[in-house]
Amino acid sequence: MAIEKIDWGRTWRALQGADYRFIALALIPTTLSYFLRATRWKWLLEPAGDFSIHLLFPPLMIGFALNNLLPGRLGEFARAYFVSRKSELSASLSFATVVLERVLDGLTIVGAMGAVGLFYPLPDWAKRIALLSGLLFIFALAFLLLLLFFQRQAMWLTRLFTSPLPRSWREMVLGMLSSFTAGLEIMRLGPTFLRSAAFSGVIWGVETAIYYLGIKALRSSLSGWSGLWQALFLMSAVNLGIMIPAAPGGIGPYQAAAILALAAFGVPKEIALSISILTHFIQYTYVTAIGLYFLGREGFSLSRIVEEGAK
Repeated sequence: MAIEKIDWGRTWRALQGADYRFIALALIPTTLSYFLRATRWKWLLEPAGDFSIHLLFPPLMIGFALNNLLPGRLGEFARAYFVSRKSELSASLSFATVVLERVLDGLTIVGAMGAVGLFYPLPDWAKRIALLSGLLFIFALAFLLLLLFFQRQAMWLTRLFTSPLPRSWREMVLGMLSSFTAGLEIMRLGPTFLRSAAFSGVIWGVETAIYYLGIKALRSSLSGWSGLWQALFLMSAVNLGIMIPAAPGGIGPYQAAAILALAAFGVPKEIALSISILTHFIQYTYVTAIGLYFLGREGFSLSRIVEEGAK
């Protein structure tokens, strides 16, 4: 295990000696990255209407906050639900754009890890993860394209498999699939979709700045451009590590992935763990606080979300 034989005293001393000015600076790219996400979401929703960032930003932050607090990435569904409450957009259509976002994010992150591999020899585990993740996200994108361009066949298969269900249930499933497919219409608009895909690189470039500042806070970066490659690999490994639904907020997998990633650059476990604690803390607490603020403004509480989800 990545956290075995950790010298917790050394970890604590590293945290005490960190330069927290860099952590404070990390609030800037953290904030910017979520506004950029809202911008991309606006573009992905263009076929369904003209949605303002002012409308989309609160549901987006609520979704990420609930991902931090609840298991199974339930915040993704919450995003779709809350934006549907504020507009005539169906939750199924909105959720389709969230799924498409995740596919674009995954492909971008795998690409970032591959870019690092052009300049530094990646460990075997990273090569395997990059290959498997890349194939997974390519398959997911291909499936979404098939669902969009062969909608009639998809609806026919759905009718076939749902035929044993009561008619009302069957119509509900068909309606949800139709709305979901409508959320993929952006892929028919080649230039707009490519703009959204390219913008994913900008978003994750800004995210990488958070990790770079966390590394700098522990005075652990390599010199020159090497430090940026180190941050890019850390960002890639951590976010691939927490994409699979696990503990709320990715606590545990986040730290393990950071230790493994930074070990490839010769960073001791204790320093890598300290970096992961600082970068995770700033993103977790800041994003969760903003999301819970917007959740309260919507008249919801975390306990009500949990109660309704259990029904």
